[in-house]
Amino acid sequence: MRLSKNQLDNARRVINASGGHVSLRCYRHRLELCPSCGCRRATLGKDGICEPCRRQRQLAAIEARIAELLPRLTAEERRTYERTECGRESRADPMPKPPDASHMSRYAADKAAEEHDAAMERWLCRYLYRRVKAAQKRKERIEKKVSKS
Repeated sequence: MRLSKNQLDNARRVINASGGHVSLRCYRHRLELCPSCGCRRATLGKDGICEPCRRQRQLAAIEARIAELLPRLTAEERRTYERTECGRESRADPMPKPPDASHMSRYAADKAAEEHDAAMERWLCRYLYRRVKAAQKRKERIEKKVSKS
């Protein structure tokens, strides 16, 4: 637009005086995009990916190890694990509710959206942490049974 700050401020005053509402505030996001999932995240690890992506990879590795171990169990033990597979689920806290931005300014809406993204990241980290711990325990139990036979 090639206007000075004073020219922009005067134009804003004229528009606001005539009944419009213009704000020159711009929210600067603090969150970074994760290259793995493309979500805005508060923290990226040493490997450059976010904590939820790291936990999902960890969970996938544990599940792959379980898949390797299951054929080494006896047929009866394998049936038990297959039968109880549908019943294993970790407790989950309720998801954070998205903010109602209908009555907010653009600045406030962007800030609230970023706070919601950070809250969702914390929620997802807690949820995946529980799933990883449950899968690790399951893997340990299977390894114990495999080593006995």
